[in-house]
Amino acid sequence: MEKAKLIVKNFGPLKDIEIEVRDMVTFIGAQASGKSTIAKLLSIFEDYHFRATNGMFESELSTYKINSYLTSKTYISYVNAEYSFEYKDFKESKLHRRAFIRKELFEAFSNRNKIKINNLLLELYIKLY
Repeated sequence: MEKAKLIVKNFGPLKDIEIEVRDMVTFIGAQASGKSTIAKLLSIFEDYHFRATNGMFESELSTYKINSYLTSKTYISYVNAEYSFEYKDFKESKLHRRAFIRKELFEAFSNRNKIKINNLLLELYIKLY
């Protein structure tokens, strides 16, 4: 698992968390504090089939029997080197890293931000080669 960032708000026992995910993560906490919920979310986000397919998040939550945790105030964000995912207002959005970089490049060119343009082009070059 590559380095990633997970933000979860108002989802079951998780009220407001932000964690950096690395190769090895250990959760310690009281019973029913959300350790298993975090592990289930990470399992969903790291699944190749989930990454490649749109519109599956609520279905995946059902598989793990945590879909009832969704509320109108739920916010979930997961970002790693390959893609980003966001769930807000009962809507999900995924953006693969290359599409994200293209969007950022367009904005940087529009704003004539040369430093950001150089950084994004370098990142694209490294990804492609």
